[in-house]
Amino acid sequence: MTSYLSRRTQSVNVGADYSDESSLTCGVPQGSVLGPSEYTMYAEEIDDVVQRDKLRHHMYADDIQILATMRPALADVTSKKAVIERCVASINNICASRRLVSNLDKTEVIWFGTSTNLRRIEGHMAIKLGASDISPSVTVRDLGVVFDTKLDFHVHTHQSDCIDRFLPSASDPPASSYTTTSVKTASCVRTHFIAH
Repeated sequence: MTSYLSRRTQSVNVGADYSDESSLTCGVPQGSVLGPSEYTMYAEEIDDVVQRDKLRHHMYADDIQILATMRPALADVTSKKAVIERCVASINNICASRRLVSNLDKTEVIWFGTSTNLRRIEGHMAIKLGASDISPSVTVRDLGVVFDTKLDFHVHTHQSDCIDRFLPSASDPPASSYTTTSVKTASCVRTHFIAH
C-alpha cells in the first residue's frame, strides 16, 4: 500500500508537449482499482454521522446517498429536513477536514411518494446545503436506473433500449391483476465530493 501512495508524480501533456513532473502529496490515481476502497477508508467517519442521525445511506467511492422516510405531514417533513441538513453539514465538515468539498453541481434531492402526498409538502421540499438551496428533481439516475418521484419506473422504461422485453404481451394477465405497493413520503439526497 505504501508504494501505491508514495513517490508519485504528475505531469500535463498537450499534444506532443509534456510539462515537468511535480510531486504529489495526496490523492490516488483516478480510475485506479484501489481508489474506491481507499476513499471509503478515508471517509469512514461519514457512516457514524449518518447512523447518529438515524438516517440510511449508501456510499460508493465519492458518491453518497442519504435516505430518510417520514409521514407526509408538514411538521414531520420539516423536522426530518432539519436532520438531513444537519447530517449533510456534518459530512461537509468531515470532508473539509480531509480537504474534500461537496460538489453542489452534482448534488440532487428527490422526494418519493404518491402525487397526493407530494402535493401536501409542495413548497417545502428544497434542502439547504450551506448557503445553497437544492431544489428537488423529478428524476435521478443511479447506476443506470432512472428513478422518478412516483417510483413507477415510467421514465426509466421509456428511456430503455430494450423496452419491448418489459411491455406486457397479449398472453400476460390484464393490468388490473398486478398489485402496487404504496410508498410513504421519502427523501433522498445524493452528493459527490471532490478533492480540494
